Amino acid sequence: MPVERPADVETTVRGAGVLAAIGAGLFADLQEAAELWQLGRRFEPDMADDQRQGLADGYDQAVVQALSR
Repeated sequence: MPVERPADVETTVRGAGVLAAIGAGLFADLQEAAELWQLGRRFEPDMADDQRQGLADGYDQAVVQALSR
């Protein structure tokens, strides 16, 4: 599954601003505000499925070990 990063990475500030703008009537709703979103970069996975699963399994085992101490 790809990950999309917005052009404006200050998402916390933007989110607060968008909610304030909706409250002030500058945007009708979140859908209208979302139309301003712009893609900055898209990251596509390139790791083989079996390698990814092996790493995830190792992580799960490490968590179990850490919690059992």
